[in-house]
Amino acid sequence: MKSEFMALSKDLVWVSNIILQSDPEGRRRIALAYREAQELVGGIPKDNGDARPRIEACFERFDVFKAKDDVACV
Repeated sequence: MKSEFMALSKDLVWVSNIILQSDPEGRRRIALAYREAQELVGGIPKDNGDARPRIEACFERFDVFKAKDDVACV
């Protein structure tokens, strides 16, 4: 549990730093990607109450943005 907390904390610090260092265009891209992710997730039904398909879809999108070194990954 502690290691999961530490990992999530590190991720939060990383994301926060990226947002703070982004220019207005970068922040716009982040906001747009966030809205797109909400729409994506909203269109995927839960699997018997399990959100795993939604989470996996978000990770797939993250990987695409991250591979392009796109600030929208945050």
